[in-house]
Amino acid sequence: DLIMLLTMRAGQLNEIITLYKRVITTNEYNEQKEDFIESIKVRADVQPSSSSLQMQIDRETEVQTIAASVRSYVQVTHADRAKWRGNMYDVTAIMPDRKLNRLVLTLKLADI
Repeated sequence: DLIMLLTMRAGQLNEIITLYKRVITTNEYNEQKEDFIESIKVRADVQPSSSSLQMQIDRETEVQTIAASVRSYVQVTHADRAKWRGNMYDVTAIMPDRKLNRLVLTLKLADI
């Protein structure tokens, strides 16, 4: 019964998310630059969370967030980014879901 339940839950992870790790590089002028390099592709259960408009320096900006549930062994930090369906997202929250043995990531559409 447990194997059947785990198999059914694994079927919920029907989307692919690519995680990117943040790296800081220094050029020949000793200037630091932030960059993101592809780390790993993971299966996820993705749910749109919310969308809202915010004012940022005299302009409206859409803020879109999604919730992505991934297996608990996935190594992810708040400095990482995730790419889903062609859009890049910042990792804003990481919450364990011990019942399903997963991590629930809150991802906000990145300002690139």
